[in-house]
Amino acid sequence: MSDSINLEEHVVRWRDIALRKSPFRPRDMSLPQFDRERYVVLGRPHEAPTGGPRTIENEHYTMVCIVAEPGKGFASHAHATVESFIILKGRFRCGCGDQSVEVEPFDVVHVPPDHFHDLVNIGTETGVAMAINAGKHGAPITLAPDVVAQLAAIGKQPATAVERPPFEVAAGN
Repeated sequence: MSDSINLEEHVVRWRDIALRKSPFRPRDMSLPQFDRERYVVLGRPHEAPTGGPRTIENEHYTMVCIVAEPGKGFASHAHATVESFIILKGRFRCGCGDQSVEVEPFDVVHVPPDHFHDLVNIGTETGVAMAINAGKHGAPITLAPDVVAQLAAIGKQPATAVERPPFEVAAGN
């Protein structure tokens, strides 16, 4: 056991979260209802902004802060790993399969692997949620068939319904 670390290097300050805004835009963000801001908190160095604060990496999980205006959130998708959400501000509806639940600040939702799920801000103010995923890079994401159809309707037909990490941050992504 060692206790000789610089603990400050292992702190992500909320006051600095804007410096961690991710340039990565998952495919669903091409649809207006899924436009949101994403901030890399832990892990996912491939999604971190260039020139931003050093990303704290670990092998076990990642954390991404999601900021969504009323009526917006992220599309239904599934992956082979667990995902948990902690609501920090606002009210959200979390859907999983044919069920949904309304959640508010400090509620925690745990989604088992391989279940389609979404999260939408149903409040009247900007909502903030923390997404926690197993693994260092996130898991391959399968978009729900209706989301793939919506993307196709606006000419953004993905070659596959699956996005695989590490995601490339590039124009048009």
